[in-house]
Amino acid sequence: MPQRVRAVPSCCDGQFERQRARFEGPVTTGGLDQQAASLRRLSPPFLLPRPFRLSTHSTPILMRRLMRTLLMLLVLPQLLYGCNSPKTIEVKPNPAMIRSKAEALQLKVTVKDGSGKVLPNVKVSYQALTATILTVDAMGKVRASHSGAGAVLVKAGKIEQKHEITVVIPGRVHIDPANPTLNVGLKKNIKANLYNDRGKPMLAASNVIWSSSDPAVVSIDKDGMITTIKEGKVTITAKVAGIEGTAVITVQHEKMQPDGYLGHDK
Repeated sequence: MPQRVRAVPSCCDGQFERQRARFEGPVTTGGLDQQAASLRRLSPPFLLPRPFRLSTHSTPILMRRLMRTLLMLLVLPQLLYGCNSPKTIEVKPNPAMIRSKAEALQLKVTVKDGSGKVLPNVKVSYQALTATILTVDAMGKVRASHSGAGAVLVKAGKIEQKHEITVVIPGRVHIDPANPTLNVGLKKNIKANLYNDRGKPMLAASNVIWSSSDPAVVSIDKDGMITTIKEGKVTITAKVAGIEGTAVITVQHEKMQPDGYLGHDK
């Protein structure tokens, strides 16, 4: 038996159409319906449900969902990773110095987040900014090539820091005075001057090891004070930081005054 359909009074037709258009959108296949179809194809399910029709009523809903998704994309990574992202890098030793080519300097790096918490599992990389002076490997071990002001760039995540390293490599030792002629019975202090591998003078040499090839002719103490005992020639050696310098001292009686004669100066 066919069902009866209740007729809607003509006076209610306009109100019914307005209510339907409010909740379902326009029934025409105009521009809004075409835009809604495009959005349904391109948007993920959590933004636009499939039975969705773009209308003046649904536009605010769409905008709220878009804003909510945008906030999630921007804020969520900060909440998950922001507290654990590197903010500061501390490199030790500071100040750093290398004094020979055989010496290897190990850099110790501490990475911290914005709250000062140490991040032990952050990957750290190293780059030598002065390749002619020093080199650095992937583990942060620095080796010197030549004297000078070197630098290493330390990176952790998006944070980087330049760490300066001074390289001082002894090149030669010069004894002053060089190859003098002295009288018998004279006491005189000599000194050792240290130059780096580029020929530039360094700080005053310390921890010098002095020695004489013949202490019976010329003796020398730990402070570089020599004593001439009898006639002859002696080689004096000064050793500093593994580098040696020599000078030949000639000892004669006072009556002989050759070039370079120093007399009885004490």
